[in-house]
Amino acid sequence: LPGIGPYTAGAISSLAFGRRAPILDGNVIRVLCRIDRIESDPRTPAVNKRLWERAEEVLPRKSVGDFNSALMELGATICTPKSPKCLVCPVREHCEAAAGGVVDRIPVVAKAKARPMVERWTVCIRHGEKWLIEQRPAKGRWAGLWQFFTVEQPSGMDAKVIPAMVRSALGIDVKGVQLLGSISHDLTHRRYRFGAFACQAKQMAVGEDGRRRVWIELSKLDEFPLPRPHLKIAEMLARIRHVS
Repeated sequence: LPGIGPYTAGAISSLAFGRRAPILDGNVIRVLCRIDRIESDPRTPAVNKRLWERAEEVLPRKSVGDFNSALMELGATICTPKSPKCLVCPVREHCEAAAGGVVDRIPVVAKAKARPMVERWTVCIRHGEKWLIEQRPAKGRWAGLWQFFTVEQPSGMDAKVIPAMVRSALGIDVKGVQLLGSISHDLTHRRYRFGAFACQAKQMAVGEDGRRRVWIELSKLDEFPLPRPHLKIAEMLARIRHVS
């Protein structure tokens, strides 16, 4: 399912259904790295694979959901990134990092990398009480999720080009373009900034580039999974009383 990775799948399987499935989040990674004294970078594919295998090895036969919850809680409250409470840790006797006096060096802290800023324009197109949304490609960022019409921000251009841009991409004539605001969204390797606009369509159309598009009322948007930035944009739209 779109948006369901190994961590979420493990959480659902173990917490909701009691199945023997591992969970590997930041807290669990830190606990396992210290217990096994893993001094290599846990973000590398080989070490990450090893940690997933280790997370599965330590699972009990019963109460798997409780165990996974406890493991995450251990990392959040006792085996913390800074000043861990090793003296009261219930698994201290099994911890190789504590035995070797290297807890403060594990896991390896990655050097901060510069994250590029990706600029996008999101144009929310309205016809009557319905808004146009489109489905993202099956691969890539937010694969398979739905969004309002979004393009790369044209370099050196202002919002006056939006009607021509929409007509060229979707075959829709629009009027009354107004700026809603800006939405920022930070990810691990990049940052996004969405300039959000709203406008009125003179006719209903869906474009002919092969991408799935539908006209939907805001009240029914919960039937379509949207990325977080577009959920915020939808909240902005809900506050609009009129688009001229």
